[in-house]
Amino acid sequence: MKAWTAITAGASVLAIFLIPSPTSVFTDNNTRARKIPWHFLGHRTFYIYSVAIILQSCGYGIPQTYLNTYAHEVALLSQASATLLLTLFNIPGIASSSFFGYLSDNKHFSLSATTVTSISAVSSALSAFLLWGLTSQGSMALLVLFSITFGFFAGGYSATWGGVINELEREAASNNEAVDPGMLYGLLNGARGIGYVSGGLAGVPLLKAGS
Repeated sequence: MKAWTAITAGASVLAIFLIPSPTSVFTDNNTRARKIPWHFLGHRTFYIYSVAIILQSCGYGIPQTYLNTYAHEVALLSQASATLLLTLFNIPGIASSSFFGYLSDNKHFSLSATTVTSISAVSSALSAFLLWGLTSQGSMALLVLFSITFGFFAGGYSATWGGVINELEREAASNNEAVDPGMLYGLLNGARGIGYVSGGLAGVPLLKAGS
């Protein structure tokens, strides 16, 4: 794992230097620094969604990381079955992204960003508690159902960000403020990264406590 991390990090750094720098037809005297509006930092809505993304990302990484180990060592399933569960966990991602993206942007019936994100968060939490938390030893059927259900509802959470950004844009417009959607998306991605790292750090003592 450490070797693979080093290879990935090294390849990513080298790729940055291979990106060509576009030549500008403007002189330095004619260019002006682009000002980024930071008004959204004064609104509570941005922080609420950021914290929600951190918590959801933290919870998403733990089952994905330890599902294979749990199935093989705790549920006493074969390694092939444990690998199958991890595959089933990731397969629903495309369908879930399309589904939650549709809920966020559909014109036929309007759902708030809070409602759409809650559907993903609550459904994934219930599937983890009911289908994984209450599974009996060696229950392959429940673990398969958990992998598909949790993978679908948790995997599509990032597709709800379009609705979140739309809500932040409407809030900014109501206050006659400018907003940069690209900056918002980047910060939401940053919140997801914090959640992934936090989930990994929290998962180690949890795994030790359960062993």
